Amino acid sequence: MKKLSFSIVVLLLISSLLFSQVAINTDGSQPDNSAMLDVLSANKGFLPPRMTSAQRDEISSPATGLVIYNTDLNCIEFYTGAAGGWNCPCNSFGSVSCDDAMAQGSYIAGVPLTMSNTVTVSVNVLNTGGFHINSYPVNGYYFSQSGTFATTGEQTVELSGAGTPVNAGTDDFTFYYGPSNCNFSVEVQNVVPPPLFRSGIFLHHSTGSNIWGPNGSTTSIPQEMTTYNNAHGYTESMEVTMSEEWWAPGDNEWVTQHDFFEDPSPVTGIGYYLPDNKIIVIKSCFPASAMTATGGPADTLNPGLKTVYNYKWHWRHIVQVMGSNPENFFAIWTNAPLEPYSTNTEEAALSKQFCSWAKDTLAQGLDPVFGAFPPNVYVFDFFHKLTGTNGMMLEMYAASHGDSHPNAAATQLVAPMFVQEIFNASIGYEAMAPAAAEVRGFFNGR
Repeated sequence: MKKLSFSIVVLLLISSLLFSQVAINTDGSQPDNSAMLDVLSANKGFLPPRMTSAQRDEISSPATGLVIYNTDLNCIEFYTGAAGGWNCPCNSFGSVSCDDAMAQGSYIAGVPLTMSNTVTVSVNVLNTGGFHINSYPVNGYYFSQSGTFATTGEQTVELSGAGTPVNAGTDDFTFYYGPSNCNFSVEVQNVVPPPLFRSGIFLHHSTGSNIWGPNGSTTSIPQEMTTYNNAHGYTESMEVTMSEEWWAPGDNEWVTQHDFFEDPSPVTGIGYYLPDNKIIVIKSCFPASAMTATGGPADTLNPGLKTVYNYKWHWRHIVQVMGSNPENFFAIWTNAPLEPYSTNTEEAALSKQFCSWAKDTLAQGLDPVFGAFPPNVYVFDFFHKLTGTNGMMLEMYAASHGDSHPNAAATQLVAPMFVQEIFNASIGYEAMAPAAAEVRGFFNGR
């Protein structure tokens, strides 16, 4: 019973304290009538929370009148509201001017400010000491700076920006320095970021499937893409990705690709793949290396003839269509080579001649018929990666005698090259993409 009575008394005392003024002292004196909290001591002080300016700025929605001790400024600070920000009695005061204010950095709607986003203002310092200059948040961002003035007179202060502009337009800021303030405007641009060329599709048959891997090797194109992303620190929307598809129409001969690229149908032509694939990679099957002659203009009357002349004619038309679609990036393989038991010296030499022209003449903008090569096209020289000087596939890369499919060693060699070369080229095109629409109509007629 005594314990219960004592507990009730304690609770009553606590309740009384919660709903009345509070005095903290050693002599039992009552709090001053004007104070909710009256602290009295002859040998001890009041110790508020101590923190740096950065820690102070992390306080969420500080109340007006909130007090802290700023260890950067060595000064008590109190919050005067969003307009005045944090101030301390030991602050130096003077006047701030925006007459010669200058904004640095780019201000783009939706893009977070960085350390390069600053505004420089002039300050006439009347006395030395700590200072804090800040603005209201406007359109999602603001400027501020704290520090110490060691000397008086005219000085410049660089205010750091923070936040993310929400909308494009003109933002009007007021910078506060004690009782002084000035106004400054910042222009926010509504710039659409350039498109990314980091995802796409690889259209192939069996040779492409082998290179996609793993094909008995220790790697594959998907594995190499993971390695590529890790090496470059690419994550989420910046990652490179690619899917693959067994492309249906017979053997992927150049005449087939020619028809495919000039087919206006959004279902049966290249237009089917354009909207959903920023990168499109195409190739031919190894029967394309069974070439018959150098040929001449009359060969185009029979598009299926495997002559050097016809192949150049096919490629010029294919690449012309690629260049007229600058919103996509294309990679086109040179011929898949034939192994020694599946070809002869003449065929191999003709295939080598054509593939050398494709990489060293056409792709370099040196072909007198075609002219400038479009920046959104990359020639992946598959042929020369697997052949010897005679233009035949090296036996070390062939599946077997009489089988020109690439083996595990070929996959091990080419898969990393595929990823590195094609994605290096497509990412390099990102900076040129806005101007790519000018590359149109440089070759006409079939």
